[in-house]
Amino acid sequence: MGNAGTNSLGKKIFGLFLRFAIMLHELVFSPSPFSRLVFFPIVKSKEEFTDIFNRAHWYFPESGYSKPRVIIPVSREVSRIAGKVRPPESQENFLGEKADVEVVECDSPKAISLAASPGAILLWKEIRLFSLPGFPLSFGRTFLVDKNYSGVTESKNYVMAFNSTLSMKSRERIREISGNNFSRLASLVDGKARSYVFGTGPSLSDAISMDFSDGFRIVANTAINDAALMKHIMPHAVVFGDFAYHDGPSKYAAKFRKQMLNVCRSGCFAVTREDVMPFFIAHYPEIEDRIIGLRLDIFGQFRIPTASDLSVKLSNNTLVSFMLPLASSFTKEVFVIGCDGRKPGDKLFWSHAGKAHYDGLKQTVQDTHPSFFRDTDFQSYYEENCIATEKFIVAGEKHGREYISRTPSYIPALRKRYSGGA
Repeated sequence: MGNAGTNSLGKKIFGLFLRFAIMLHELVFSPSPFSRLVFFPIVKSKEEFTDIFNRAHWYFPESGYSKPRVIIPVSREVSRIAGKVRPPESQENFLGEKADVEVVECDSPKAISLAASPGAILLWKEIRLFSLPGFPLSFGRTFLVDKNYSGVTESKNYVMAFNSTLSMKSRERIREISGNNFSRLASLVDGKARSYVFGTGPSLSDAISMDFSDGFRIVANTAINDAALMKHIMPHAVVFGDFAYHDGPSKYAAKFRKQMLNVCRSGCFAVTREDVMPFFIAHYPEIEDRIIGLRLDIFGQFRIPTASDLSVKLSNNTLVSFMLPLASSFTKEVFVIGCDGRKPGDKLFWSHAGKAHYDGLKQTVQDTHPSFFRDTDFQSYYEENCIATEKFIVAGEKHGREYISRTPSYIPALRKRYSGGA
């Protein structure tokens, strides 16, 4: 167990090192965006190809902001069936997406030559790291996207690779859009005396008997699956930001995005991480005037977003990173509903309200992002989030905010502030 933990930590540190090398390369050597991305090494099996081919179409969409060209080197055997494949059972079919993905029949020297050419390298098999052309100088343009590597490395790096195809002008324009949308949301909820923050825990079902018409209403991700409850709450914003559950190619994530688009068409704003906002705009230009990207910052305990500074405190938890800061930005009084926490015996993260989760599709996320579930210590994750929640709330109270949990919770900071139906 100890060796497994050490190995996982080592991989995480190396993954962070590669990410730092890419950022350094961008800042110092190559401020121009990548227009060409090459998978490495050669894809030799049908199973591997169908997985990579579908991911390539999902993660590298063409848009008005960038037009990435993706090259997948394959063996002769794979090239013969390249036009006849379907995606893995766990993934939504994205092969019809507007993306420039080219399949090239290769031998090893040609694959190395392709990867050595200008552009980014998408290393989909970690054990071939030392075979990279120009190793280790090529680290600055290498994105590790091996789904079996470590934690969220693969899912996060795919989005990071897409962002590397954006010009600085495009990134600045997207930040400007985000700020403008934040101002529009602020105008919409101006004058509200309180905020209501809705999680996805079992007690969320109690919300159907409560009145929230006097406040700013924010719901967490898959809570939107409960259509009757959403009609009752009528949220102003839906918040999401998980690379696996919300941004990936799994059928679970695809279902969430379809529902997210539906609530946005009804007037709701989408609030997510700044680094995934370009990706979502590329796929869904129809929500460009309704999406807000919050920038995650490692400094400070109480960071609330404003139109001129959309930064919030980095946390692994949607409640602490996005929902509480957003609510605290607009009102002094914040009520929390359906954030039950993790009760003894819960599996994975925690239990959910019956209609606030896609139980039948959970396995599709695990199959699509295996290292994320393999490497996450869910109990430690929960304990860290409990600490982060306490720190944020205490800091917020020092800045004149009040936090009240309307439903019972196992999270200590909320349990201490439980006030029932008050």
